[in-house]
Amino acid sequence: MAKELRRIAAETPPIPIKVTKFSSFYPTSNIIYLKVEPNDVLERLHEQLHSGLFAGKPEFVFVPHITIGRDLPGAEYADVYSQLKLQEVHFEEIVDRFHLLYQLENGSWTVYETFIVGGKETV
Repeated sequence: MAKELRRIAAETPPIPIKVTKFSSFYPTSNIIYLKVEPNDVLERLHEQLHSGLFAGKPEFVFVPHITIGRDLPGAEYADVYSQLKLQEVHFEEIVDRFHLLYQLENGSWTVYETFIVGGKETV
């Protein structure tokens, strides 16, 4: 798996992201996120991560985002989201890496390996 992720990272240019607003997956789930505008680099990376060794139909539609709150109780979700959705957001960044994570027995996640995009070595 790591070998294939290294190949994908080497073939992926640095990824521009533009964050434009707070949004939510409600009513499917009480997840609040920052919306990342789709772009060709993100779309291609998503396609590569669902083909070849990783082939299979994704469980969900691809929605580029940064999760900021999940599994919030109904009242807390409503309170937090009602405040955040009023905020103006505009942030741009270049992403130069992605990580392979694994879950620990206590439920937290930790990095197994980092993959630098653009053909550089992994960390």
